[in-house]
Amino acid sequence: MKKEINNNEIIICGSAAYLSGVQAAVTFSEKNIFEEPLTVTKVPAKGTKENRGAVPWGEDNVLPKNIIEVVGKNPIASRCIEFKIEVSYGSGVKAGIIENETFREFTAEEKAGKYSEIATFFEDNDLDGMFSELCTDMHWFNNGFVEFILNQDTPESRKIVEMSAKEAAFSRWETSNPETGNVENHFYSSFWPTPKAEQYEMTPVIWQKNLGLEIERRIGRSPLIDGTSKKDENIFRYIVPVRLPSPSRKYYPEPYYYSIIQSGWLEFANAIPTFKKALMTNSITIAYHIEISQSYFPRIFREEGIKTAAAMKARQIKEFQDIENFLTGAEKAGKTFISYTKSVHGVSGKMEEVPEITIKVIDKKLGGEFIEDSHEASAMTFIAFGVHPSMIGIIPGKTSSNLSGTDKRELLRISQSLQARVRSRMLKPLYAVKRINKWPAEVEFSISDIILTTLDQGREVQKVNSL
Repeated sequence: MKKEINNNEIIICGSAAYLSGVQAAVTFSEKNIFEEPLTVTKVPAKGTKENRGAVPWGEDNVLPKNIIEVVGKNPIASRCIEFKIEVSYGSGVKAGIIENETFREFTAEEKAGKYSEIATFFEDNDLDGMFSELCTDMHWFNNGFVEFILNQDTPESRKIVEMSAKEAAFSRWETSNPETGNVENHFYSSFWPTPKAEQYEMTPVIWQKNLGLEIERRIGRSPLIDGTSKKDENIFRYIVPVRLPSPSRKYYPEPYYYSIIQSGWLEFANAIPTFKKALMTNSITIAYHIEISQSYFPRIFREEGIKTAAAMKARQIKEFQDIENFLTGAEKAGKTFISYTKSVHGVSGKMEEVPEITIKVIDKKLGGEFIEDSHEASAMTFIAFGVHPSMIGIIPGKTSSNLSGTDKRELLRISQSLQARVRSRMLKPLYAVKRINKWPAEVEFSISDIILTTLDQGREVQKVNSL
């Protein structure tokens, strides 16, 4: 969007703006959208099934959607996540047995004979596809959701016949039971933040702790410790959460890469192409960077009683024009700039004053604008995701990777080795299936990696299985 005022252009693009009259870039510091809200999203009852309401995922209950949008705008961040998904997936999940302390996949004869039921289960449920979806959600959100569907046989002969991954972005937890502290139900809908009764599914939850035993108790195959029964009547569908924990997050774990968003680095990295395009299109240079708090304009709108979108946009443009008028000729005369501050909790726990508007002077010569900024933002992105640039590309700038093939093979192997934590969580539901379906005790599951080798080994790649 462009608006001309006094022959100067104000260019607004997403969460950034450019004031051509004073060569100033404007960005909005992120509000904290990551906190787990204390409020509850009301979910209408489904027939006679009441619920306690859903715990919002993020401030506006659409945090997964917001994360996908902001990361999707950044090519490095998107590729880092894709790389971690690919490394975690490897060659997919395999079933087999241990021979001489080494995992071996089932042979064709075994799949057709002794282990035919397991082979059929893998094929009928497209476990490769399910595992790929689970890897994707785990690396985006540290949160995965597996659905089990059981047949309606007697408890002793009952089996899990279907296994699938439910998309994390459409999943929400019911508020925990105040008496037990347990989350008892899972909501699934593509209509968040507020789905109607006919727009969601509600499914009982079984947590991973003692997963196989808990399923046996739910279907009536095993009693509780006190000998009593906990059998679920007429329930044949369950959700099993697969998650990596993070501190203070009871419902929705927070991946560590979110730091690149919370710090503002990703927003800055995403704004650079906008301003470089404006620079090339309009032959402009940027002399100032003006950072405005995300809460600044909402406060102005409330105080001035502005409610319509058109009026809000006009008020924003007026504020930009006021800043531009202030900065025009600023180097030639002493001026006073008044900015509000707000009190926030600092790292030390003490209250700190944070300005709502900050004006920074950018000392740059025309030509090559933002190269160093882009280099720094890219480096911060690689750090946040824990991915070495040589695995997916190079950092923009004068220097680039000159690693040898051996170095790169070792980096890939290190990346594969670091997947043990997430892989163990993703495999656990399969071991619950093994227990409930009474598959042979010797059956094991593994995720195989493709290992790059040197030419003197006679082949370029080999497959290695990890338990």
